[in-house]
Amino acid sequence: MLYWVYALLKVYTYHMIDKDLINKFYKGECTEAEVKQVLSWFNEQQEGEKHIEDLWDSLTPIDIPHEHDASKTLTAIRQRVGIKKHHTTYHILRRQWFRVAAILILAFVLPLLIVKNEPPPTAYTVVQYVTKENPAGRKSTLQLPDGSVVNLNAESRITYPESFHDTIRKVSLVGEAFFEVAENKDKPFIVSSAGVDTQALGTSFNVKAYEEDEHVQVVLASGKVKVKQSQEKSSEEVFLSPGEELRVEKQTYIMSRQPADLYQTLAWKDNILVFNQAPAEQVFATLERWYGVTIVFPEKMRDDSWWFTGEYKNENLENVLLSMSYIKDFNYQINQESVLITP
Repeated sequence: MLYWVYALLKVYTYHMIDKDLINKFYKGECTEAEVKQVLSWFNEQQEGEKHIEDLWDSLTPIDIPHEHDASKTLTAIRQRVGIKKHHTTYHILRRQWFRVAAILILAFVLPLLIVKNEPPPTAYTVVQYVTKENPAGRKSTLQLPDGSVVNLNAESRITYPESFHDTIRKVSLVGEAFFEVAENKDKPFIVSSAGVDTQALGTSFNVKAYEEDEHVQVVLASGKVKVKQSQEKSSEEVFLSPGEELRVEKQTYIMSRQPADLYQTLAWKDNILVFNQAPAEQVFATLERWYGVTIVFPEKMRDDSWWFTGEYKNENLENVLLSMSYIKDFNYQINQESVLITP
């Protein structure tokens, strides 16, 4: 066992290895290349028992679980790194050296070099993430690992861990989604979108944060949510009540609260298109996302005087454009995945 103490001493004392690398190795944060570098030093021998105490004083000891068998641990480590048993007899061994050696092995090596058939310690478990993405023209409903239900709008993407092991349930959103959050007071639910965090316990709310939008929109349907910046650049927090809407400007993070139109905001979940004095850019951008097409329209329709109000449920693109063209007096031509609007 002293072989490992001496090997580590060589890394630390003789080769003057960077202490930050030792700390990374201790924490299990080394890259594969760094692990190989340290292990190559472990394969070398160097006398230096007089430095053991200095090394021991410089390290932070850890508790060794009783269930660990030191001899099996050492055997497993040797098998993993291809080192033969060292047969040299050391007459200066004392009980404290065995303690030092066992702690050094567990602290620096065990987190990375456990037996292949055994699962890694919980602290070193790699979190696996799932990403669900809808292209234009498609919506979907999915259930998160905690039982929360998400309605994901077209051209939207959500990323979440395979399981919520942390003290929070955090997901990332680009686009728009409606969340029905499973209540768990011990694990707050957080939606992170464009630098804005929306936190809830047991709540239903809508978040809209498309990349091209100038603001993030949060509308609360039930329960209560807290909205703040993700990066803690501001201490401002806003709590919403049901029926309220909060808009957060992406550039300035200025927040503005107002009453929400829940029907209009949530109608998309039920395949209902609702326009309420919407400008041409908003109308055609919504149709592009809804039906998966590209729409080209005249520049003059971007004028502030052009707006549209209407509602369509489960209608195809042809019927929607036909209705709109009668009301707003324009012509259209559908060519597969593109639409041309003309005066």
